[in-house]
Amino acid sequence: MAMGNVRACRPGDIDRIVELHQRAQWPDSTRAQRDKVYLQRFYTKLLFENPWLDERLPPLVLEDSGGRIIGFLGRIPRRMTFEDHQIVAAVATRLIVDPEHRSPFAAIALIPSFI
Repeated sequence: MAMGNVRACRPGDIDRIVELHQRAQWPDSTRAQRDKVYLQRFYTKLLFENPWLDERLPPLVLEDSGGRIIGFLGRIPRRMTFEDHQIVAAVATRLIVDPEHRSPFAAIALIPSFI
């Protein structure tokens, strides 16, 4: 079963990520964390204005066949040292799947692209 297209998230996707976040209705969200302007700033800073940006490890979105974003998986690169070697690790942030999307496998489609 084709799940759609996984691709790199771009700054122009922020509004659609915010809409997806709001549709997911996080139960632990405060009122501010549900606010569109707050979320736009949050995702912009987290994904595209952090000091560890690395275009080899972008956040990911899953689009359906019509180009609608139905899934999101944040990925933040972090430079680290391991046994005297400089490495770049990827740290996962929110995994969001559109609750209206009918496939239970939408989240699974994002994971292989993360690794």
